[in-house]
Amino acid sequence: MSVNAVLLGLSVWTVCFTSVNLIVGELFAHDKVRPTRYQGIRLAPLLKSTGAWYAGHRAAGSGMVRAGVVGLVLAVAIGALIVAGAPQAPAVALALAAVVVEVGGFVLAIRQAVRVARATA
Repeated sequence: MSVNAVLLGLSVWTVCFTSVNLIVGELFAHDKVRPTRYQGIRLAPLLKSTGAWYAGHRAAGSGMVRAGVVGLVLAVAIGALIVAGAPQAPAVALALAAVVVEVGGFVLAIRQAVRVARATA
């Protein structure tokens, strides 16, 4: 398996994860997801009250959208480098940055949700 195939796979993964972050983040940011047993962030501080649930999800939503936008830009840049036949080092660096941005952005969004929910409850 070539490095370009791995990079292309990471680029596709980033686009998929970015899409999820953007869609779910928008839903959370605009209170489109209601508290139920099966959807949303299932952490104790967010489950204490309906107000904490909505406040936490609003906070997480904005962070998820920001991570999604940055991840999408990085995924497009990776794809452009692969198609252009550029040296592999910049594409590898962008691929690693995309993974860090997407996963790190998601984790930071969850932490922000917990912080806001604790302040609200």
